[in-house]
Amino acid sequence: MNSFIYGLIAAITITITDLSRKRLSLNNCDNICITTFPLILCGLISFIYLYIKNNDLKYQYIMLNYNWIYIIIITIGIILTHYCINCALSTVNNPGYAKAIIASNILITTFISILIFKSEINIIKILGIILIIIGINLLR
Repeated sequence: MNSFIYGLIAAITITITDLSRKRLSLNNCDNICITTFPLILCGLISFIYLYIKNNDLKYQYIMLNYNWIYIIIITIGIILTHYCINCALSTVNNPGYAKAIIASNILITTFISILIFKSEINIIKILGIILIIIGINLLR
């Protein structure tokens, strides 16, 4: 599959997830519970998947061992991101408004990628950045 198909599947999945989060917050579920219970379930499913797959896990463990700092950053990022998304969605009537602000991470990622990975910047990317900023402001 190409990146467009994966992106489309991710967009649909994120939409379903966000609407489910909003529904749980409307049912007076605590944001900590909305954050942690799905992560615990994901962890259990991941362990089962890794056990069944067993595709050279020793090699993967060794590779991850050398990159442990990134694993810690990703773990903290996932937990913090999910919690903040839950809080943002629970405080607005339309989840789309909060998600527009959350989606501004595209801008941050683009700028940091230019600095760290030496990504190219061109007029099309600059125009896209301007349109994103305009779009976010229109939704406020």
